[in-house]
Amino acid sequence: MSTYTWPTSAPFAAARYESSYEASVFAATSPLGGGTQVVAIPGDRFRARVTLRAATAVERADVEGFFARLRPSQTLSVHRIAMHYLPRPEPLGTLRGAPQVAGSVNALATQATIASATNGQTIKRGDMIGFPSQTVMITADAVVSGGGVTLDFVPPLRVALANGNAVTWSKPPITWAVVGMPMWSYVQGQISEECVVDLVEVW
Repeated sequence: MSTYTWPTSAPFAAARYESSYEASVFAATSPLGGGTQVVAIPGDRFRARVTLRAATAVERADVEGFFARLRPSQTLSVHRIAMHYLPRPEPLGTLRGAPQVAGSVNALATQATIASATNGQTIKRGDMIGFPSQTVMITADAVVSGGGVTLDFVPPLRVALANGNAVTWSKPPITWAVVGMPMWSYVQGQISEECVVDLVEVW
């Protein structure tokens, strides 16, 4: 199984990007009292739907070849894609530089402190940042003070973090599999129409 980087060339430009966050839960409603119980378990993930722009036949051939290399199926592709969250390649906040994780953080945590940041820098709800094994979405605004800041995020950590781990703020990658088999539309003598690719985060 291999991982290929999402190309940056024009044929792979997104005309539209849709995304969702999928919590891993079991839910049940009592048929007697009507009470509902929800149990969260590890495994939250991101989903995305990328609509590729209309293209020439030559450009679309490039796209087809890339996805054929991934070996899509009726379920998930054999190979993976490394792609950042396209709508926000960098934080909306001002966090930059070379921040690092401060202290150790246990797996399943949804909060971590980072250091080596500049006082007054901000990170906004919805920003994407990367840890060594996972990219997360910030769930609360925060401001750096005293060189550090505590961040709230989802999904919960799948792997523990160590003191000094790097924090990536520029295009932190998410590993995706293609869901199902994209269909490529051609019209004789015209450009190839927009096409939709569904993705799910995998690890």
